[in-house]
Amino acid sequence: MLAALVTLLFPLVLGVLARRGRWLETSTVTSAQAMAALNRFALAIAFPALVVASFLDPSRQLALRWPVVVLAGAPLLVGVAVSLALGGRVVSGETLPSRGTLALVALFGNSAYLGLPLVAAWLGEDHLALASTIVSVHVALTVTLGTALLEREGGGTDPKRLARRLITSPLAMSPIVGALLAWGLDALALDTHPLVHASFRALDVLGKTASPLGIFVLGLFLGARAPSLERPRGQLAFVLVRLLVVPAATLVLALVLRSVSAVTRDELRALVLLASVPAAISTFAMVEEVGGDSAPVARAIVTTSLASIVTVPAWLALADALAA
Repeated sequence: MLAALVTLLFPLVLGVLARRGRWLETSTVTSAQAMAALNRFALAIAFPALVVASFLDPSRQLALRWPVVVLAGAPLLVGVAVSLALGGRVVSGETLPSRGTLALVALFGNSAYLGLPLVAAWLGEDHLALASTIVSVHVALTVTLGTALLEREGGGTDPKRLARRLITSPLAMSPIVGALLAWGLDALALDTHPLVHASFRALDVLGKTASPLGIFVLGLFLGARAPSLERPRGQLAFVLVRLLVVPAATLVLALVLRSVSAVTRDELRALVLLASVPAAISTFAMVEEVGGDSAPVARAIVTTSLASIVTVPAWLALADALAA
């Protein structure tokens, strides 16, 4: 876990140094403009490439068993429901983060960049196909619902406007494009064609830049605004929905289905592990893109990443004990 977090820390520190040292500034480009451009590249190209590549990865054939799909998605909706109930409330004089911000953090766990390496390290590389299925469901649900939540947060309640934004958003459409491509290539028996493999490798290269770039952009943001864990109740709200509510809902639902032999012990362990990861870097990129209040999201990424050093091993140990 510590080794995985170090890989997150390096581009973050580099981003902070780049912002404070004005490394990206030129006579015509400010640091803020450079950050906006990098953020746009991450959302419009790098993150969508990562999503599509996850569906086309020839080494991880997705096995979409309905219990796994349900258990990957339903707990996220529980997290959203809790977020909508808590968001914006005043507790002891402190206003908690907005509903949309809390819900976005509940939805977007760092299951791809951090979760998959943890699955390989703790559960074994033979679990990566299963983990990729779970991550694909996470991504398909969160980028669409997350986009809708951001629109709602900004007052965008017009269904036509929301549909238009979803259709024109590369990130929101990437799970649909990836699933259709994977299904079509498999149906036409083209999934092993050399040209398809070359296309996958190209997308994979772009996709692998997504998370480091997202962390670097977060560092640029923190370089201008010193990281702070102010508003302790707000930080606890992020920890509650992301690191406690979502994995707890996953574990309870998984144990129910396991009692009727609908899921295996390995599936339960992978589901709980991937549900317990900290907030995803893409939450910050999405909020920045729509001009929302990104400061609470930046703090949520830092807070949940630090807290997950304790909570992720605890959830996995609990899952192991209850599923034995």
